[in-house]
Amino acid sequence: MAPPHIGKESGPHTTLYLFYITIMTLVKATEDCSLPSPYLPYELQQEIFELAAQAHPDCAPRLATVSSQVQFWYEPYLPRDIFLIASNRRVEPLIYSIIVLDFPFSSIQLFIRTFRSRPKSFFAKYVRHLYITSIVGISDARDIVSACTGVLTVKCWIDARPNIQGMHFVLPTHTLRRLSIKIETLFGYTIDETAYKFRSEDYPQLTHLEIVNPPGHNSSICLDWEGISELPSLKYLVLGDMWGYDHYYLFNAMEEILRRCPRLRALVVMSRDYDFSHALQIEPIVRNPRLVLLPSFHWPDTQVGYEIG
Repeated sequence: MAPPHIGKESGPHTTLYLFYITIMTLVKATEDCSLPSPYLPYELQQEIFELAAQAHPDCAPRLATVSSQVQFWYEPYLPRDIFLIASNRRVEPLIYSIIVLDFPFSSIQLFIRTFRSRPKSFFAKYVRHLYITSIVGISDARDIVSACTGVLTVKCWIDARPNIQGMHFVLPTHTLRRLSIKIETLFGYTIDETAYKFRSEDYPQLTHLEIVNPPGHNSSICLDWEGISELPSLKYLVLGDMWGYDHYYLFNAMEEILRRCPRLRALVVMSRDYDFSHALQIEPIVRNPRLVLLPSFHWPDTQVGYEIG
């Protein structure tokens, strides 16, 4: 089959449709007809949209509003002042309200390039949910978080580095609603044994807190667990991943948090370790109906479902 003719006389949506039909026809020709329609690979989706943008550059800004991913693909084809156009302002909150920085790495590079080229006030105005995985450098992550002053949800799973200030100092803590992070990434490393503490005046609206990979029994990182029970708006607390002997010491802390924080609706403990789960099952705390034991952070959803949900 010959590829579809793409000319100026055909519109961008016709271009996308013709590319899709051609590729799917070729794919289905090699598939068992009794099987469901095959999934269009990610790389082909990107190529279809990029070819459409090349054929119809004037329509690239409109096609960029399909999704945030298409926005990333179309960055090279968009005028630098596109977001100053009044008619396009209505789509900015839709595109940038949720930012997920994860694989593929090329999408992270595109976002960072966009981030460096626009004023911080742009991201402060529109970003509401920010998800940063461990493949993002801590310096870039700090810059992005510090610019998103209107963010309500932050899931930042990057690794901390010595001599780099913690995320606590750049987060909009007074308006933050949901936070998922490692203690050392949040507060940074210290040279003394001073315990870190969540202060109620710093996180007055925090309802969901996930402490990723809590400090182990022999860790030099100390946390004042009583501070968590003092957070005035906290409703859900998640601790994990928990492992055997490293985290047995937290049984008493968890029991104390449940006792001191009656407004807490659920304390979710995540562990894939049999020894830890078995030990927890014979503790008195297991009889508390607010305690929930799960095998992973996003169980039973997929990782994407967990991030967006």
